[in-house]
Formats: sequence, structure tokens, C-alpha cells
Amino acid sequence: AESGARLGLDVEVEFTSTPSSQREALVGPKEETYELRVIGEPCVFVSEKGQEKVDFTKGGWCIQRPTGDIRNAGGSLLKPEGLLR
Repeated sequence: AESGARLGLDVEVEFTSTPSSQREALVGPKEETYELRVIGEPCVFVSEKGQEKVDFTKGGWCIQRPTGDIRNAGGSLLKPEGLLR
């Protein structure tokens, strides 16, 4: 939407173990990026233009792990878990 509003859509995805053939800097390193598949029918919503359909293509996913330990609230160092991108 031009106003900056967001539209929540009900989308089901599958996190596959198939290596991605593409690289996207915002996802992660290509050798650690896998395909994300959309399952099901296109989403439909109603706008001022009437009923509109939203088709999704496949994407990628990666778990990025920080390289260094971090301090928790108590000051102890710990190995952080990964961040799903």
C-alpha cells in the first residue's frame, strides 16, 4: 500500500533442505542458503480495486550464527543461538 500500511496474508511455507541456486545478501551465504517453497493457492484480498490475487515465488532461508560469544543480562558469556533469515 502506498501509505506504508502492511497487509497480513495467510501463507504456508516449507523450509526445504534443497540448496538454493541463488544468493541474496540479506538471507546469508549461498553455501548455507536453502530453498523456501510456498505451499497452497495464491492469497486473495479485497482492495479499492476489488478482489486481488497475490502469487508468491520460492525464496531462500538460512540460519546465521554469530561468530563470537555475547554477554547475557547477568554478565556471563554464552554462545548465542542462530538467527533464522
